[in-house]
Amino acid sequence: MTPAPNTQLVQDLNPLRVDIAGRLKKNEDQISKLRKQAKDVKAALAHAEADHKVLVQLAKVAGTSTRSTRTRSAGSSRRGSGERAKQLLKVVSEGKDVTKKDLVAALDVSEVRVQQLLTQLKKQKLIKSAPQPGSRRTLVWSVPPAGKDQLA
Repeated sequence: MTPAPNTQLVQDLNPLRVDIAGRLKKNEDQISKLRKQAKDVKAALAHAEADHKVLVQLAKVAGTSTRSTRTRSAGSSRRGSGERAKQLLKVVSEGKDVTKKDLVAALDVSEVRVQQLLTQLKKQKLIKSAPQPGSRRTLVWSVPPAGKDQLA
């Protein structure tokens, strides 16, 4: 006795059905991973936008622009160490988790100059540093009470 034609057809299609189900599962897994990645990218963009807003605010407080060029306008003059140090203290005291990169952008001076100012102020105990949460290398700067007295 030979199997009914419909039964034979079902038996022939079973491996295809299993293959299609496997491919569908793989595609669903990939879609799930892509959705998670899209969510992570959106979160990173939101964080970057928040950081940009902080930098813009720091630049406004410091009276500088957020442009990366270091050219001086014809009317600007060099600032003395004391004035730069006070400006740095002001930027740090008004910000939260201020890094050296933030200070470079806000003060519109070189990274070397910012480090010199930080070293000078740290020796005078007008500023202190702590590791940035989530980063072993980056330091964040804050102003202790002695530094706040200097600002007044």
